[in-house]
Amino acid sequence: MSKASGIVIVGGGLAGSRTAEQLRKSGYREPIVIVGDEAHLPYDRPPLSKEVLSDPARGLSDVLLRPVEFYEENDIAVVLGVAAESLDPAARTVALADGTVLDYDEVVIATGL
Repeated sequence: MSKASGIVIVGGGLAGSRTAEQLRKSGYREPIVIVGDEAHLPYDRPPLSKEVLSDPARGLSDVLLRPVEFYEENDIAVVLGVAAESLDPAARTVALADGTVLDYDEVVIATGL
């Protein structure tokens, strides 16, 4: 079992990214882990579909919500390309599709679904 006290945020989109950002801005110092099933850092979806796909000169890096350095500097772990499969509130764990199990003190479901 992989130990990750603090907050696990399930959802690597806008809501998950902004939740982590606001936690740090408000002084939260415990570990934060964002889990997302996409292989990319959280990005702004409307510009992706409207601007990036219609302009070959632009790339995904043009619509990232925050660069990788933001997550590193703010000690926010981002688990990419692996889905959260189950949540066990009694055990306070989130099981990921790759077999990893994350322990948490608090969990935020920010999947947008």
